[in-house]
Amino acid sequence: MKFFPVSRWTCFLILYTGITALCCSCQKPKSDPDTAVGNDYSLMETESNQVMDAVQSSMIDHGLGRLCNQGSRSTLLPACATVTLNTGQQVLTIDFGNVNCLCSDWDGKNRKGKLVAAYSGNYGDSGTTIHLTTEDYYVNDNHFNYDLSLTNMGHNGQGQPYFKVVISNASAETPTGTISWSSLRTRTWSEGYNSATPYDDVYEIAGTASGTSRSGTTFNAEILTSLVKEVGCRWITKGTLQITPSGQDLRTLDFGDGTCDSKAVLVVNGVTYNINLD
Repeated sequence: MKFFPVSRWTCFLILYTGITALCCSCQKPKSDPDTAVGNDYSLMETESNQVMDAVQSSMIDHGLGRLCNQGSRSTLLPACATVTLNTGQQVLTIDFGNVNCLCSDWDGKNRKGKLVAAYSGNYGDSGTTIHLTTEDYYVNDNHFNYDLSLTNMGHNGQGQPYFKVVISNASAETPTGTISWSSLRTRTWSEGYNSATPYDDVYEIAGTASGTSRSGTTFNAEILTSLVKEVGCRWITKGTLQITPSGQDLRTLDFGDGTCDSKAVLVVNGVTYNINLD
């Protein structure tokens, strides 16, 4: 039997390959880097607040604000949106038309279809209820469906109006899948209540949500520190929440320090990801 000499380089390669294979076999799996659930949550959260802002602004503009300040605000909506008020049936309809209507001075998004709000009284009056539904409603070509109920609960201990918001059935049909969504919220009107423009209005939002992402992952979410939604900014500017997707690592979504921008931070098992809210 012959033995062939083995070079030191060959020995190194054999040793390196063996050590690498051993290390790989013992390596723990990395944290799930998937940010899709966080992005899907943000899409639904953002538009949920936008439709409520649109209804609030339109009701006040059409004399359904509060008795001490009727119709004194300028609308958020563009000229291509038509607001119709049926006082007999107590229904307000916002119609963005059948082709894309650019909301350039509001949030820069294209909309079409209708928001239909059945109301029991003035937006600012304690006890008023609003039931909001959608008809062929699209935002940037994503098809949104809403069944939303809002109740004016009066004023809290700080004298701020606050609202109970129940979204029992909402969805967004996108080119890459459908997101479903439900939530129970308290929406506090913390700033801008007595001013004559909607653009300085600020809401603080607390509560929970649940849904299914476009990839089919179910999730629950809980707001840890109140989300801050400025009507004059297209994004949520502050606040944190915890998202728990089924079968995945818990993740925390941080909307920032109050700056009006599209940036948010998602933390998954100690790993930080920057996400864009657009």
